[in-house]
Amino acid sequence: MSGNRADMAIRPAPETTTEHRVTYILDTNAILYNPDVVHDLADAEIVIPQVVLQELDKIKLTSNDRDLRFRARRASRFLFDLAEQGSLTDGVVLPNGSVVRIAVFDPHKNYPDNLSIKNSDDKIVAIAYQVVSERDGECVLV
Repeated sequence: MSGNRADMAIRPAPETTTEHRVTYILDTNAILYNPDVVHDLADAEIVIPQVVLQELDKIKLTSNDRDLRFRARRASRFLFDLAEQGSLTDGVVLPNGSVVRIAVFDPHKNYPDNLSIKNSDDKIVAIAYQVVSERDGECVLV
């Protein structure tokens, strides 16, 4: 994470923060490849599917790759610290102007029939589909 905790003037997201923003939906691999990815995406809505949090927790505990475990712990720590600043479900604004929020799969909302919600990757795609269907602007799955 760039900067120190004193630099993180994090605040809850106002209700209109998604207007005219690009929405980035982060996959587990994007976060593991660059745990600072949320700091690199300024003035955006950053959505992290809940299943990604579960995958990060699993990697922290079971991966044989020491560096991968470190990256998963680092990302989890950042998100935990962020959750102390506000509701991740509603969204928390970062100093770079981005809003970070967690998206939960809603089985009552529309998603492609060919996806199995028992498969983590399919669930991430289903959540991305649900997020995209709620937005008018550009959405990017990272």
